[in-house]
Amino acid sequence: MGVAVANVALGGRIQAVTDRASFDEAIAAALQRTTPGVKPMSRERNGGDMRFEHARRTCLVTLLAGLGTGCGRDLPEAVKPTILAQRGAAIELADAAARVCPQAVLSAPFQPNPMAAPALPGNPAVGTALANDPHVLDVIVSCSWPDPRDPSGETWGGTSLPRLHDDWGPPVRVVTMPEDFIENTCKGDAKTCEQLIVPSRHHEDASSADLRIVRPTEDGGVAEVTVVFVPTSAPQP
Repeated sequence: MGVAVANVALGGRIQAVTDRASFDEAIAAALQRTTPGVKPMSRERNGGDMRFEHARRTCLVTLLAGLGTGCGRDLPEAVKPTILAQRGAAIELADAAARVCPQAVLSAPFQPNPMAAPALPGNPAVGTALANDPHVLDVIVSCSWPDPRDPSGETWGGTSLPRLHDDWGPPVRVVTMPEDFIENTCKGDAKTCEQLIVPSRHHEDASSADLRIVRPTEDGGVAEVTVVFVPTSAPQP
């Protein structure tokens, strides 16, 4: 697998983009979610609907510009104290999610009948300090595992646990550019790492931020926890 040059949010999960084909597929999937009329096409053009091509070119130009600048953002003062104060709690939560995720493996899409799986476990953030913090808009927990049908181990599938506060819509920002990362330790070990992303992929406010923490599970999968921080004055979705 190549080195990720950008991240694309698909269904609430951040997907690494490593080449043109995966970039095109990610953009097509995102457009299909937000604009149902767009066909998911990654390897052929459709002259009758240029929205896909326009989005692909726009995102690719933005991506190349981002790679060229290499500049990063500062952590917004409106959420910085909360992030610093709650980071330890978020790490503990990610460790807890790694212990909970194996209970959700029967809901993974590669299972013979995921619809018949037992109810998903609850969000492990319930009852924690994060649940009562007015700067925490939501806590998103997802679990994923290698698809056993692919012997290469490159294909993964998973499911999301119930959100802490609400289950509202897809990400508002589709592509995560290199300069959006305040911190990114996932380049070395994608199964045990942390990312700080500004602004949040899940809120319009420019002073919002996502703290994303990934931890391995005992059954060979990973748990991903994204804590969405917003200023207390930010409008709720």
